[in-house]
Amino acid sequence: MYGPVLIEDIKSGDIVVGYSGKETEVLQAHQYKEDPVPTRFAAVTFDNGAKVNCCDMHRINGRHTKDYKVGDKVGSRTITNITWSNGVERSYDLLTEDGGYRISNIPVNSMIEEMAGYVNQYKQAA
Repeated sequence: MYGPVLIEDIKSGDIVVGYSGKETEVLQAHQYKEDPVPTRFAAVTFDNGAKVNCCDMHRINGRHTKDYKVGDKVGSRTITNITWSNGVERSYDLLTEDGGYRISNIPVNSMIEEMAGYVNQYKQAA
């Protein structure tokens, strides 16, 4: 795919810009049902105008979104604004050959393997 594409329109087999900045294949595309009540979704804006929308636990460049603050750097980009909100009913993620993808050239880690680990822990505890 070339140019901006909504993450919900991407499917396995598509080619995207991966975490490394090089083209990579999407192995899995996931959609999660979310509880729309908690305020745990962020729109993170950068000094170049790029914006990444994700939950508090999603990792941007290896770090949970909840751990960032305005002024922090992601590579050469500086975070200029973080707006927290609720009301999100669906979220999306991609598993790629290189473990992540880029949104407006900002490296975003896939959470699919991490989420699978949480499911396994939950099953073992039950």
